[in-house]
Amino acid sequence: MAASPIRVLPEEERIARLRAYGVLDPDQSLPALDELVKRAQNVASFPMAWLSFFDGKRERLRARAGVSFAYIAREESFAFAFEPAGSPVFIEDLAAGDQRTHPLVASGPRARFVGILPSPRRTGACWARSRCWIRSRAS
Repeated sequence: MAASPIRVLPEEERIARLRAYGVLDPDQSLPALDELVKRAQNVASFPMAWLSFFDGKRERLRARAGVSFAYIAREESFAFAFEPAGSPVFIEDLAAGDQRTHPLVASGPRARFVGILPSPRRTGACWARSRCWIRSRAS
């Protein structure tokens, strides 16, 4: 059975849903998201992983492991570097392609592999921009 195409919600509706779910509130504890990131990180021994949501201005790392930053500017976000927004993206060697000058590749954590997955709902609507797993050059 073929998968249904992912429908990207209009920005205002998407942000309203994220606010309703509480994922944009940094003071709200969401241990299920932390557990999801920890499990994803452990499955493939990724030194860095995060689950993030775009709040209209920047990518907010709502659950994260192996990184100290909590936000990424839209222009530096891997989630916005690849289109279309509703498609999974996996890049084995960021340093070998167009992303080699990206700040997270050229400096900082020196990312090498990235996996970006949209978060669709059962309705087919994409309400979150990405889940991201990163392996650094040192790994």
